Amino acid sequence: MGSSTAYDRHIVVADEHLGMVLDLLGRGATEEDTDARLGLTLVELDDVHAAGQRLEQAREDEPDARDPGDVSGLDRVLANLRSITEARYAGWSPTIGKNRILTGVQFKPYSNAGGFTKPTKPDTKPAPFRAAARSSRRVRVGILDTRLDPHSRLGGRCLTDPNALTNPAPGQERLWWEGHATFIAGVVLGLAPTADLDVRTALVPGDKPTDGWTMPLWTLAQRLADYRDSGVQVLNLSLGCSTDDGKSPMVLERAIAQLTPTMAVVAAAGNHGTEKLDDTERAAQGMPRRAAPLFPAALDGVLAVGAVDDDGRSAPFNPVDGRDPSRPAPWIDVFARGVEVVSTYLDERGDQEVLVPRDGEPGTYDTVPFGGYASWSGTSFASAHVTGLVAAHIATGMSAQQAVQAVRQDLPRPR
Repeated sequence: MGSSTAYDRHIVVADEHLGMVLDLLGRGATEEDTDARLGLTLVELDDVHAAGQRLEQAREDEPDARDPGDVSGLDRVLANLRSITEARYAGWSPTIGKNRILTGVQFKPYSNAGGFTKPTKPDTKPAPFRAAARSSRRVRVGILDTRLDPHSRLGGRCLTDPNALTNPAPGQERLWWEGHATFIAGVVLGLAPTADLDVRTALVPGDKPTDGWTMPLWTLAQRLADYRDSGVQVLNLSLGCSTDDGKSPMVLERAIAQLTPTMAVVAAAGNHGTEKLDDTERAAQGMPRRAAPLFPAALDGVLAVGAVDDDGRSAPFNPVDGRDPSRPAPWIDVFARGVEVVSTYLDERGDQEVLVPRDGEPGTYDTVPFGGYASWSGTSFASAHVTGLVAAHIATGMSAQQAVQAVRQDLPRPR
């Protein structure tokens, strides 16, 4: 995919509209990748500014074309493409969108947000996994996340490709976000002991190790398409992106729509509802607005999960209702325990030295030893809890859709 700056030159186009869009873009537009499963093509622009200028001039020649206003970059390109085609075809426009960047819900170091986004050393280990009932069926659970660490509690229950496994050198200093998938796997298996975990990744490391990871939307969509015929019955997505206008990304809609007829898709609602940041700090840390929807959680057909504490109270980091910030966002479907959860973390080869963000000091880290377990808070782990519950219902003989409905009834909105 190239460097992160290349993402600012990408648009995604439905295959049936590709010829028209390329004709409108003219020179400097190249088909970089295509995926027949999604029916989409990734197009790279050599010069976004020049493409925007050409389209703006073409739009001015259309007497009925609306002026999209003061927009720049890819927004200028897309807005003028839509304006031109809407004027020509009575309001119709081709299916196009950006190749946005996702960041793991839990991975960006929101250092001033009260420390909830970092793991801490637990006082105790989690309880042993409960035994499965003899009548319980095996359930295949997908986890699209970071790479997975080897851990005795997960042994024999994880199916991974080589790219989804960590291979740290002895004594290597680890990063706090690297244990995310291992943590989620432990939560799922704690609730669904007959689950077989299909763990995959599409992460792109940052320029510096402490940058965490990102995931181009196009890459995520392709990994989601890989799950379509995998036999996975419930898929956990503890990742997401927000958009400036609150509209869902087209490529993500297309990918999710192919999965939901046959599997349950469970996604974290996000941790950006905290009131502990002012607008300047929020912008500096790349955190969405408090009420912003996160995708894929906010998509139709996806079970969006918020977090509650042990007393059933809404976690202070859940996305909020824009009219009443004391309440969680209405698009969150269910709530599960996501505060100070204890689970498997990294591997168990002695105490591992882990770089963890320091509270209140962005870009500064403490080195903390971990021994295979951690306590962590976030909607990522509430999502894993719900994924485990859905899988447990499927193990009793329910379909994926029946299991989702059962979980909706079992998990009311918080007080």
